Amino acid sequence: MFAETEIELIEKLRDADPIIKSAKTTCIKLSAIRIRVTGEKEKECFCSQVRRRIWIKDFYNWYDSIVK
Repeated sequence: MFAETEIELIEKLRDADPIIKSAKTTCIKLSAIRIRVTGEKEKECFCSQVRRRIWIKDFYNWYDSIVK
């Protein structure tokens, strides 16, 4: 389901500094992984810091539900 490099990136970003964790580029990288796995296109633009933080939280909830 997830490539080893994707898992490494996801876990690395989980432990990253909050500024890096909620950066737009981080969300774009994680979004690409989620799109590849689910096949569903994202509707977020990641322009808002608050929306990015919410999306990151949702991403990790989704990731944890699949992996664990």
